Amino acid sequence: MGYRRLSFSAGTVCLGLLVSSVPAVADYRIETSIGIAHGDHDVTFSESVERFGLSIKSVSTVNGSGPTITIGFWADGLIHENLSLGLEYLRIENSADLALAARGPDQSVAVDADFELDITTILVNAAYRRNGGAIHPYAALGIGAARAAGEVDSEITTGAPMSETGEVRFSDSNYAPAVQVAIGLDYDVTKRIYVGAAARYFTIDTRLFGRDEVVRELAAGVKLGLSF
Repeated sequence: MGYRRLSFSAGTVCLGLLVSSVPAVADYRIETSIGIAHGDHDVTFSESVERFGLSIKSVSTVNGSGPTITIGFWADGLIHENLSLGLEYLRIENSADLALAARGPDQSVAVDADFELDITTILVNAAYRRNGGAIHPYAALGIGAARAAGEVDSEITTGAPMSETGEVRFSDSNYAPAVQVAIGLDYDVTKRIYVGAAARYFTIDTRLFGRDEVVRELAAGVKLGLSF
């Protein structure tokens, strides 16, 4: 009986020490950021335009740039004082000039086009962040799901014998898994308000315009956050 009591007491002490080592209450934050992204994509495509009797194929790499916006919710110190877990909404918009080759039975025309690629993503992030003090450097890894939507818009003029000008527009979208890595720095302006800057590398492997495509984005931005 004495041995059981001693074992129970020792177990109670160990459990108490373990529980006391885990923060009872996490700190929560909500933040938003704006920035710019540059895309390095392997996006290629080909389409048929029955109106003109032409087949259109991209002849240049689709590399664009555009704005980014994020909204994130974070919990700091849930398991470890320097571990932060977060849920993030990420929106990337890329615009690019694209060269197309339009070929028909009796003609071949090179045309310019506008290309738009919009990516909307929900990510779950884990970050190692210095949560103590007023300056908080961090590195994060995130996984999630993305929707990529691409659109090509061009104006084509056919040659003789019958010259005709018309707008050519086609689009496609798809869902795909997403991965990102990020580094950044936050600074506490007050006890509740902080500002920061971050850079991220983001990639998805999806299918657009009937082909497997790899989309890569390098982005940087500034943010404003609220702790509560």
